[in-house]
Amino acid sequence: MPPLVAEGRLARRWLLGVATAVLTLALAAASPPAPASAQSPTPGIGIYGEGGAPLATFRTLRCALRPTRNRREFTAIGRSGGWNLFIAVTPFSGYRSYSIPWGSDQADPAWFSLRGPGGFFSPTAKPAGAILPPAGGSITFPGGRRRVGLGFVNAWNSEITSAVTIAGVAGCTYRRRRR
Repeated sequence: MPPLVAEGRLARRWLLGVATAVLTLALAAASPPAPASAQSPTPGIGIYGEGGAPLATFRTLRCALRPTRNRREFTAIGRSGGWNLFIAVTPFSGYRSYSIPWGSDQADPAWFSLRGPGGFFSPTAKPAGAILPPAGGSITFPGGRRRVGLGFVNAWNSEITSAVTIAGVAGCTYRRRRR
């Protein structure tokens, strides 16, 4: 192939790449901004009752990562109004996602408990005969150690008379190490 033909093809590819970049930038500049709700969702882990009514929001939790026996344990504790939230991951193997199965209790790797005016809510209780998916939710760490997320659909109270939905991401505050 003659050198001029090869250079011509290279020039066309380069020009096509530049034109694509300019068009992308122009479209991005002309696009309307995303709605405020998409840009900055309300921070915190929300507790929602019947019909999606908000009951409490945990904006920050007291978090700790400590060694226990031959493994590490992550815990997070918070209060919001009359509600207390406890999250635990044992053994903790990094800031990733941990599945919370239905019927899990304190012996399972990922677990939570919630105490409020409606009773004690956890993934342990479930209605008799209920057909449920294997996992009801998860504990996540979006962005590492500074935030913890919790999501669980229908955490029932111990009497199975009411349920709450838990969803959101809260900030983590750690105790300062003494020197």
